[in-house]
This record gives sequence, C-alpha cells and structure tokens, in this order.
Amino acid sequence: PLNNTQGKLHIFFKDDEVNNCLVCIVTDNGVGYGALKQPQPNIDTKHQSLATAITLERMQQMEKENAFAGFAIQELKDEDGIACGTEVIINIPYYKP
Repeated sequence: PLNNTQGKLHIFFKDDEVNNCLVCIVTDNGVGYGALKQPQPNIDTKHQSLATAITLERMQQMEKENAFAGFAIQELKDEDGIACGTEVIINIPYYKP
C-alpha cells in the first residue's frame, strides 16, 4: 500500500550490446524495500514469498554462461534520507547466433 499516494511504476528496457544483455530497470515510488521487511498489518504472516529467491537462483544459472547476468535491488531515498521507492535492475543475457 502506498498510503493514499498515487503509485507510479516505471519500466525501462535497454540493449547492452557490449555485454550481450537486455537491461530492465523497474522503479516505483512505494514505501521502499526496507519497509517491506517490517511486519505488515493485515498480511498473512504464514506466507513466505519465494520470488526473490527463485529469481536469484535463475540469475546464478545464467551467470555461469554470462558474467554480466544478474540483478540488484536498491532502496531509493529522498533528499532527507527517507525511503521513497525501490529500483530493481535486471541484466538478462541473450545470445547472438
């Protein structure tokens, strides 16, 4: 939840021809990655999300064939150091015949 603010999600793709990767940058203006680690009201605490672990496992497999494969998660902060969103950068290798 964005606490009564308008949520914005930006998805940007670019071709990194030097490293043979498709770079996907996803940015949102949510509460920040760190806030999601805190207990959330009205959230099923028995549920354990595996999305990040599964993505990491897949990227590790890709890294074996292309060292530039991978992803990074960064918490965005405003000028006062307050979390104001999250940015995820994913490098997906591709192969030219």
